[in-house]
Amino acid sequence: MKIKQIQITCIGGIDDLSLSFDDQMNIISGPNGIGKTTILESVAHAFSGYESTLLKRAVRSEGGKVTSFIDVGDGQIEETSYQITEFSPRRHENTNSINHYVKQLISLKIARTIDYSALDAVQRDATRDPHGTAWSNKNGVNLSEVKSWFVNRYLYSPHPGALSAERIYNFEKAKTFFHY
Repeated sequence: MKIKQIQITCIGGIDDLSLSFDDQMNIISGPNGIGKTTILESVAHAFSGYESTLLKRAVRSEGGKVTSFIDVGDGQIEETSYQITEFSPRRHENTNSINHYVKQLISLKIARTIDYSALDAVQRDATRDPHGTAWSNKNGVNLSEVKSWFVNRYLYSPHPGALSAERIYNFEKAKTFFHY
């Protein structure tokens, strides 16, 4: 599953933006205040319904809209849209997104590094219900859980049958995204 395109209208500082994403890697860059975080938050909200106070409509608009186009496999594109009418940072808004894909996104937010911390033991991967996963998508995953995930894959990957083919693939792919 991959996000193929997103259209953002009157959200934060973005008046009207349509982005198409590459299947492999996408880099969003630009000066401060241009809307890079708004783009990332808009993607996260497409996979994370429930209430949020992160995205706000543009000040000069009555409301904003985000439409996402997601390749769910076999050439099928699923479209999802949500409205943002709130401007106050204290008011919650429900984005009613595609919650059935909530576990398909990992949102790391602004933390750039995983600080050293001793591991007392190898821990199981964190398990969450869809609401907890949606919360992580909006607020960022706990970096100690990311560290634990890597440690588990590193320790178990050399042992045949310890990890499924999908987990081994995800581990190898994840290693390409981080410098270690």
